[in-house]
Amino acid sequence: MSCESAQRAAATRFGAEIAGVIRFSPDEARDILMEVLDLAQARAAQRVIPGESDQTAVGKLLRLQAQADDAAARDATIACFQAMGEMRIFRHREGAVSKDLFRDLVDPNRYLETFVVVS
Repeated sequence: MSCESAQRAAATRFGAEIAGVIRFSPDEARDILMEVLDLAQARAAQRVIPGESDQTAVGKLLRLQAQADDAAARDATIACFQAMGEMRIFRHREGAVSKDLFRDLVDPNRYLETFVVVS
């Protein structure tokens, strides 16, 4: 499977063109992601910090979840991780102060991206 077809398979499995973002400039990637991901709603959500009041919150925690369905999607994991590495630059340009990508240990086909935006 070529890198591009692996990226497309990952994008299809993950429900967004996230894996294809590495082929675009940062501005083009931002435009694509703004269409795919409704960050306006995520930015409007309050970050919940257990044990602290809303007045002391420092930002908003955004969470994206992806589920790979089959072996082809798992084979595309490397391409997805490369794309998500490129997304770190984009997230920081958009104001994220931290970003992480996690793989579920119980379900290895499930990935979770989190990032904190100060606003």
